[in-house]
Order: sequence, then structure tokens, then C-alpha cells
Amino acid sequence: MLDEKMKELTQKYNTYNTKRIYGFGDSIIYGHAAGISFLDYLERNYSLSVTKYAVNGATVIGGSGNAILPQITEASSIVPDFVLFDGLINDAYTTVTDDPNKLGSISNGFAEIFDTSTFCGGFESICQTLLKKYRGATIIFIAVHKTPARDYIAQETLQYLAKQICCKWSIPVVDLYNASGLNCFISDYQYAYSYDQVDANGGNSSTGGSGTHPNDVGYMRYYMPMITAKMNELS
Repeated sequence: MLDEKMKELTQKYNTYNTKRIYGFGDSIIYGHAAGISFLDYLERNYSLSVTKYAVNGATVIGGSGNAILPQITEASSIVPDFVLFDGLINDAYTTVTDDPNKLGSISNGFAEIFDTSTFCGGFESICQTLLKKYRGATIIFIAVHKTPARDYIAQETLQYLAKQICCKWSIPVVDLYNASGLNCFISDYQYAYSYDQVDANGGNSSTGGSGTHPNDVGYMRYYMPMITAKMNELS
């Protein structure tokens, strides 16, 4: 079933050959314990050259030693065809959203040096840096699905702000959070489409996860169609 779905997607979106793609962000971009994410499916099936700079647990807010911004500043300066990034799930705590000093606010301009110790400042700095460093690349924000592993209201708050910031910086969004159908607050979806531990072969086909990290079917059924459609639209 999975192979048939991939063949269908490959036939439908066959415009990416030889293109280069970078991935920045957290474990959903990296691929959690198995190290396999939708980027790996893109590489295998569309002849893309994929480089993943994302790491598990990465945050938008700086200063933790595991922030997303340094992934970008330390990455290759070669401009790719696509940049896909996520970020906010590891910041989605009420200790952030209920504290104005950690949440921050969206700025009025584009030339500022942003306060990366806040969520808004950190996210704006990510957008600014990507647009400057990779001028000419197609940059897409991946707004990840709902997960019960984080506070729902905190997710709502950060998802709203991230999308507003992307709108400000003219960065398109793949809105898996609202429009994919993958809502892991519903236990049937959580257990069927996410995993925590690798399978017997070290892969990501396990089920019964916490709802945060998509397994192979979760990526294929919910992530790949929307992401490939957006890439095709913007190519």
C-alpha cells in the first residue's frame, strides 16, 4: 500500500529531478530515532539531493545550545532549490506562551536585529537569515501536525504567530496543523501514525507513539501529499 502510494505521488509530481533541498528544524524534519523523515522519501523517490541540518529537540528560542538559527548560519552557503524548515514544537510550553518576555512580539520592520531569546524574535531571525543567505531558493515553512505531547493552547498560540511571521516575510506555509487531517489528540491517530521507538530493522514503521513523531505511514499519508503539492505549485 505504501509503495503504491509513493508510485502515485512520483507520477503526479515528477518535476524535482537533480534539485537540491536543505532541511532545518527539529526531529520532525530530521526523522526522530530512525533518522527518516519526509525529506528522505523526497530524496529516494524524486532524485533530490537532500541535506538535513535539523536535530532532535531543536528550539526557535535561542540560548539553549540546540537552537535552529545556528543550523542555518553554520550550513553550506551554496543556494539550494528548496529550503524546508519547521520549528515551534519544542517551544510550545505555557512557560513560554504565558511569559511576554519569552514570547515576544512581531516587529514592525525587516532590518532589525531580533531578540532571539524570545519566540517571535527567534522566528523572525530564522526567516530573515534564510531569505538573506538563500536568496533565490524556494523557502517553505512546515507547520507540523497537532500533538498531545504539548499543551494545546500553547501550540495554538505559537502556530498563529509563526504563520503571521511567515506572512510578514512572504514565506509560504504547508499547514499540516490545520489542514492535513492528522490530529494526534485523537488517540486512534496518535497510536496509528506516530512512533517513539524504532522497529526491528531500525526503521520508522513502529506504531503506538506519543503523537509527536510521524511514522512511515504518517509521513506518507499526511505529510508527503501536501508538501509535494506545495513544492510543485512553487516550482
